[in-house]
Amino acid sequence: FCPLLQNSIMLVAFSHSAFFPRKGMGYDHLAYHLLLICSQESNDQLDCRYFGELLAELNRKTNDLYSCLLQHVEKIGGRYWPYTEDIEELIPKGLSEATKQQIRYLLQMRVTSDKSLRLVLSTFKNLREELCHLQDDLGKLETDNVLLKKDLAFKESQVKEYETMLSSLRENNRQQQQGLRDSTARCRSLEEQLLSLQLNEGEKDCQLKELEYSKRALDQEIQSLKLQICSSPTVQTTTDELSSRYVEMINNLREDKDREIRSLRSQLCQFQQDISRQEGNNSDLQIKLHELTAMLEEKDVCIKQQQEELFRLKHERVSSSQSPGVTAIITKKYRNQYPILGLLSDDYKVTSPVNKSQTIVIERTGEIWKHVSSSRDSLQGVRYGVFNFSSKTL
Repeated sequence: FCPLLQNSIMLVAFSHSAFFPRKGMGYDHLAYHLLLICSQESNDQLDCRYFGELLAELNRKTNDLYSCLLQHVEKIGGRYWPYTEDIEELIPKGLSEATKQQIRYLLQMRVTSDKSLRLVLSTFKNLREELCHLQDDLGKLETDNVLLKKDLAFKESQVKEYETMLSSLRENNRQQQQGLRDSTARCRSLEEQLLSLQLNEGEKDCQLKELEYSKRALDQEIQSLKLQICSSPTVQTTTDELSSRYVEMINNLREDKDREIRSLRSQLCQFQQDISRQEGNNSDLQIKLHELTAMLEEKDVCIKQQQEELFRLKHERVSSSQSPGVTAIITKKYRNQYPILGLLSDDYKVTSPVNKSQTIVIERTGEIWKHVSSSRDSLQGVRYGVFNFSSKTL
């Protein structure tokens, strides 16, 4: 009976010294005094009342230890199995009531110590599993961080390429506009030349009509002279000479005028061809300019979107590295509970055992990590590998 008491005293004293703060007399001193009492000579008699009170105190402390362990296990979401044992059947018959009560205290302490040991072993096993789970999730988060950095670098390179393309398109647009202005100026000069040629043609027509009138007058004079020649032969010879001269002069003038008219008509046709060619080139240039302008507007819209997205990513990256109130939404399939975090904060509550993987949202506020689980069906449209940072508060 005394060795059993010694073992119980040592177990209770060690457990209380590990899990409870010491007040007054330390449990090590208490165990030492109890062992001194039990190690006395066999002829010394213990006070039954003092021994019963001591066993009752030890039983109460053992129950407190078990309650504390059970509370911590429930806080971290550990598993435990109720264990009961009928100790009344183990008490021998024919003993006094005080001895039965003392034996009952010892058996209760043994059962409580056994349950505490089971709780400690199961808790350490769960802690190891949760630590492995946390380590795996940390590795996944580091991998996601590397992928996000690569994606950010790729988008920055794309923005630089778009900026280079935009500058080249602007330069081409400027050159096209300059060419359009030059062609417009040439068209105006050609139109002015055409108007001047039309005026010159009108003047030439007037001169041609004057020459025709003069020709008619000369014809009339010739007819009159012919009539006079018919009356006298000398006058006829003179008129023949004059008429031949006039005819020669008229033919020469007609050839000169015809030559001038042909040259003017050829120049007019050439100017008309040049004007039509310039108009065709101008229409082609205008179509090409419209196409380039539409392409430039599309590129501008795309570049503005990329710049806004890059600015938002940079801003969220800077704010996430500086301010503690940033929310990071990661749409990946993780487990939805970390029961070990219940040891760090009393706000953490375990809702259900971890049986399936769900999408989680991790919010960092100060030094506390809060996990909010969301339905897996509500995020089926999110593609794997694309991460969106949101700065709104959950």
